[in-house]
Amino acid sequence: MNNEYQKIEEELLKTAVQHEKGVIGAILQDENSAVLAVKILNESYFTISLHTHIFKIVKECVDRGEAANKIYYAVTALSDEEWGVLAHKSVDKTKYLNECFALAITTLGNQYLFEGCLNSLKEQYFKRKIIEESKILINNIYINSTAKNINTLINDTINTFENTTELLINDYAPQDFKSLALEIISKKQSNLINSGYPSLDKIIEGFKSSQLVVIGAATSVGKSAFAINVALNICDQNEKVALWSFEMDEQEIMHRIFAIRTGYNSYPLKKGSTTEEHYNALRKYIDNTKDDIKIFTKHITSLEEFYLHCRRLKITENVKVIIIDYLQLIHLSGNYENNRVRELEKITNTFKKIASELDILIITLSQLSREVHKRKEQTPILSDLRDSGSIEQDANIVILLNRAKSYDPTEKLIEFIVAKNRSGKTGSCTLKYQSNLTKFSEQSNLNI
Repeated sequence: MNNEYQKIEEELLKTAVQHEKGVIGAILQDENSAVLAVKILNESYFTISLHTHIFKIVKECVDRGEAANKIYYAVTALSDEEWGVLAHKSVDKTKYLNECFALAITTLGNQYLFEGCLNSLKEQYFKRKIIEESKILINNIYINSTAKNINTLINDTINTFENTTELLINDYAPQDFKSLALEIISKKQSNLINSGYPSLDKIIEGFKSSQLVVIGAATSVGKSAFAINVALNICDQNEKVALWSFEMDEQEIMHRIFAIRTGYNSYPLKKGSTTEEHYNALRKYIDNTKDDIKIFTKHITSLEEFYLHCRRLKITENVKVIIIDYLQLIHLSGNYENNRVRELEKITNTFKKIASELDILIITLSQLSREVHKRKEQTPILSDLRDSGSIEQDANIVILLNRAKSYDPTEKLIEFIVAKNRSGKTGSCTLKYQSNLTKFSEQSNLNI
């Protein structure tokens, strides 16, 4: 019987090594796989020191937000001598890695399948641990059968398996209530990000990290302009912002920033006919600015790549706010051609998960459907969000922009309707919009 058990253990170990090689192959080729592996696995789960050491290197790279090519380079930088010592035998590094890559083919690019593979590896570790501890207990019973009474032996057995069980369920253990309460009250203020408009912040009580905020408006109402104003207001709070724009290029965005910050219309600058006074104001702004907005104009086609980009920005640049202009201009590569609603569900659901996991604020703009113009009462409502459903469902806050009526024809007023606020109240406020500067201001602070 012992020989039979030994054969089973040897087979389990052999299977585990092959399983680990497949995981190693995946995390050295794909950054998403590396990030997922670091979330689920522990270095102690691996059977041989070579795999443990590789996983340590990968984890260090992931914690630094490094890309897949750097992860691969960090591992292959190990010398042949180090490789052999870690493997406890003469192993050709290139051949070994090629074997790992070949074993990773079935899971590479399929995160659901790979996550199952990681959980299986974790389970294999605990099976081996239970077998190992069972052997120790059996040996202990034989050796101490006369020295210890039965109650002591039973207690030893219970304690041993309780420790293993505690390790196994540690991922699901609830946090201590008092510790959680203290953590929340200490984070409350530090995670608060103001929009920069007191009348709006009075309603929403500021933005918070981990939130998905949707700002909806019809064409030409000013949602893109508002996004840039909010980005600058957040910079004033010493926070870094990343702005994805699919309608404007970097030059157009910078012209709007110049106009908002200097108070000069950027049209002469675009024509190359700016005055000396205007030029000096621009230079003064550029020389003294603390604004830090990372601008991206490349379209999002892969949510996995977008997640990794956001993660890297959070780790390496400490970016805490992501602004996307706008939702309906995102088209994913994949089988969504005939189901736009399903595609948007995937996008908004992923944005929500990214905000929560990375503890960042994501603000995405959204187009309103044309139905709003067909109604007698044209004040926008939640159902006017184009291809809505998941948009309003996943968002923590939804703010709808509406051209407000004004008795003064020189005033351009925009009503901000907080149509949804998951953790607070709803309501509306009105801001002035200075279109020549693409600038929003409180009504009492702007003379048009």
